[in-house]
Amino acid sequence: MGKLHVSIDHGGQRVEFDSPGTEGNPGIGLDGDLVYDFGDDFGILGLGKAVRSATKGVARFTRSAANAAGHGAHTLTRVTDKVTGEVTDAARRVPVVGKPLRAAVGATVEPVRLATSLASGRRIDRAVVDSFRRSVREARTLAPYAQLVVSAVPGIGTGLSAAMAGGLVLAEGRPVNEAAVAAARAAVPGGPMAVAAFDAAVAVGSGKPVSDAAVAAAVANAAPDQRSRERIRGALEVAGGVARGKPIDKVALTAAAHALAPEARTRAEAVVGKPGAQEAVYDELVAAVPASVSRATVAGLALGFAMEDQRDLHAAVTSAAGRAALVKAGSEVVAKSDVLRTAAKDVPDRAAFDLGMGLMRHGEVTEPAVAYLRDSLTPRGKVSFDAALAVHVGAVSNPRLTAGTRYKVGYYAVTGSVAGSREQREGIVKLLSKNPEAKSGAASAVRAVRRRRSWWRRMVAWLTTKQGSV
Repeated sequence: MGKLHVSIDHGGQRVEFDSPGTEGNPGIGLDGDLVYDFGDDFGILGLGKAVRSATKGVARFTRSAANAAGHGAHTLTRVTDKVTGEVTDAARRVPVVGKPLRAAVGATVEPVRLATSLASGRRIDRAVVDSFRRSVREARTLAPYAQLVVSAVPGIGTGLSAAMAGGLVLAEGRPVNEAAVAAARAAVPGGPMAVAAFDAAVAVGSGKPVSDAAVAAAVANAAPDQRSRERIRGALEVAGGVARGKPIDKVALTAAAHALAPEARTRAEAVVGKPGAQEAVYDELVAAVPASVSRATVAGLALGFAMEDQRDLHAAVTSAAGRAALVKAGSEVVAKSDVLRTAAKDVPDRAAFDLGMGLMRHGEVTEPAVAYLRDSLTPRGKVSFDAALAVHVGAVSNPRLTAGTRYKVGYYAVTGSVAGSREQREGIVKLLSKNPEAKSGAASAVRAVRRRRSWWRRMVAWLTTKQGSV
């Protein structure tokens, strides 16, 4: 049976992909002597999920694990996608058990703290930030960076708060690297001046001072006259101070306000020394430059903040101290659970298994944090790490089982690995195949997964034969 071609228009962009028209081919031995391949490329018609390559499968597994982290067993049974097996973003609304990951590994940059305090006493309501995160979820799926950061920020505005909240959302999503910045830069509207403002803002948001030669050159190209350049420079100095947690003093704020026209200068100077002064002065400065330059500045700051935050998190979770803290937490939780102790016996790298369980024990785990740890491991370590994450995901996303310990290990590991790549699933199943009882639990999980997906397969088959494409 052929594949179904799907084309979806969203926000001026077109996303096209092929969805499968077959049930999948027999794979490695498990269900008796046979287990069925779950398939790497399946999607949900109408929701814009593209066909998944092996890399996309790893990313989906990473996202599912991040959503499941910090939750207790059997608490997420209603927030698991029945087709993909992925624990959805809705899991983040369910209270978690573990303490925040950042506190455990010693990460220092805290985007939530920055967004809520702005180092000057002005608070952004967390509900507004959460609303913002929900409103951009689809944009993140289809165009993770460019479409998000060059758009107006709903519910918050286009000031320093927006840049902070935008950085928070980006930092919690997929890794922000140079390719992501380049993609966003290419999408910045407004011509060379807006692009120059974007470049300067990315640099300042990621830790460079406004006095840096490259930043100064970008600022010089972001405006047609000296007064406008001073406004952009002043706005970036304020934003950079907040990003580094160093409030700008009254003298510096007053000096920055001097670049404004008389009426705007009076408004800005009137708030100096009061809570929220930094954001108010910043807003006056960016409001006095062309709208395209203002939007580009917000977009660049958001990406810069996100890059700096992710660099800090990467350093923390992959440091010797951070890893040791997670391994210790993992070994402690494994020691208290018959299921986890049993699962740990079959893995080739026990420290990597404990590392994965330690990560899953904490709350506020992001997709990049999972990816950073996994990428730092050897192939044997990755299999063990994946097994730990899969057992945790399966345990929290399934109802309580009344079965033997090894049966539970098999069942949880398979259901928890459905969202992963074929390579990840095969690695986990090979571990399970060593024990008949675990093998039985895994086979039962495979049958359950196939039953859940049967409606999708039937729909694809019908559409393929009747319509060919949509």
